[in-house]
Amino acid sequence: ASVTASDGSGHTATVSQSDSYVVDQQGQGQNQQGQGQDQQGQGQDQQGQGQDQQSNSSTASTPPSISVDAVNGSGVIDIGKERANATVAITGTVTGTFQPDDAVTLTVGNTTIGTGQVDGSGHYSIDVSASSLEGASSVTASILAHDSSGNGATATSTQAYTVEAMPQITVDGLNSAYVVNIADESANATVNVTGTVSGTYQQGDQVTLTVGSGSYTGSVDSNGHYSIGVSASALESGNSITAAVTAHDANNNAATVSTSQAYSVEAMPQITGLTVGGSNELTTGQQHSDHSVAVSGTVTGTFEAGDKVTLEVGNNNYTGTLGNDGSFSINVSGKVLAGATSVTASVTASDGSGHTATVSQSDSYVVDQQGQGQNQQGQNQQQSQALEQSAPVQVQAPHGIASGTSSGSDLSSLVNNQNDIALNVNPNGQGSGSSSTLHINDVVSSGSGDLLQNLAVAGGGSPGATDGSTSVAGSGAGTPVTTPETISGSALMDPELLKSIVAAVTPPPAPGHH
Repeated sequence: ASVTASDGSGHTATVSQSDSYVVDQQGQGQNQQGQGQDQQGQGQDQQGQGQDQQSNSSTASTPPSISVDAVNGSGVIDIGKERANATVAITGTVTGTFQPDDAVTLTVGNTTIGTGQVDGSGHYSIDVSASSLEGASSVTASILAHDSSGNGATATSTQAYTVEAMPQITVDGLNSAYVVNIADESANATVNVTGTVSGTYQQGDQVTLTVGSGSYTGSVDSNGHYSIGVSASALESGNSITAAVTAHDANNNAATVSTSQAYSVEAMPQITGLTVGGSNELTTGQQHSDHSVAVSGTVTGTFEAGDKVTLEVGNNNYTGTLGNDGSFSINVSGKVLAGATSVTASVTASDGSGHTATVSQSDSYVVDQQGQGQNQQGQNQQQSQALEQSAPVQVQAPHGIASGTSSGSDLSSLVNNQNDIALNVNPNGQGSGSSSTLHINDVVSSGSGDLLQNLAVAGGGSPGATDGSTSVAGSGAGTPVTTPETISGSALMDPELLKSIVAAVTPPPAPGHH
């Protein structure tokens, strides 16, 4: 006996077995006839089995197959899907022998990323995340298909795809460094913030820089570089800058990425503690040309030892340098300081990297006027005494000379106050009892001690009067000073100039006078 067996998947095998038996000779003919009939029937049965087997073989001869469509419709996972980690539908078709709802499995490498079922028309669609497809280049779909009898068969297929490189952005520097320097701060200059975009992008994609609440925009060039100007004052208030780019691929799919970069701001130099003479009060003893007074202070912030400091007092400048701790002390003539009431210090500070900034600070101080006034009063009293005893007096004005003789004790009022100097004289050609008051202003010594120049003429009246009460009108009047007149103006403060008045007394006292 032999049998051809099948496994339901189109595979068959034939096996046989033999057996011996005893033939009864008497009824052998009849038995053989019956066996012939039985064999005829068996042949008919085998013929039917063959037909059944032929039918089964026809069903199993169409094995299942599966295909995968282009991933994401284009075979590309674009940056928009990546950035959003969007859902990507993997689709395909099953043909051959299968049943609706047969399971389809998707794998990337050794990882299963999704499962689904085939529908009655042989189609399937399985949603997976874009991130599950990143880092690979192909996806495999497999199906365990069944026939109507429940017999199963497996089919697989692989589809390649590409993943667009995600854009990335960097901040390469602020003026080629990560520092806002004192030179830019001082000038409130524009600082160029530069960086690079890599991955997928298009020339002209927009870059936005954010500093605090302000934003600045620029674009990417063909090499992925950008440079955007930001004012130093905007950067001074922060310590971090954010750069963002909205990049596009060739199909205009977009993705926005950003990065932050820390930076530092150099502390601007400042002058503090500016002091004249340690107390900001110039004493009487310090108000001389042969006396030096220290003007001191300290620079804080960014500086280098040896940076130059300049002091300005009136029209005079003095220079010095900073110590390691930022301090400075510069000697100034006491006489120069006495002629002013404030001093300005400026420093050109450096940061050690070739950047500099100049800042200044002013300070006022007090000049001891009380002591100075007392000294002048004493000197003037001495001069007054020197002019007593009817000493001849001659005062030279721009347009002539007024001369006479001092009137003794009347000269004790040589200095009426700090604004006027009075000389009582008997003018030539007038009676011995007449006199006038000369208020002297703007005295400039020639160095020879023989004149008082640039006397301003003020007041009103007519020239030629003999009573000493009338003055010549107008400043710089053309009338020679041959009559009493009033010459007025502001204070004559310098004791050295008062000495010039004494020297102007000519000729020497007559014999018999002291």
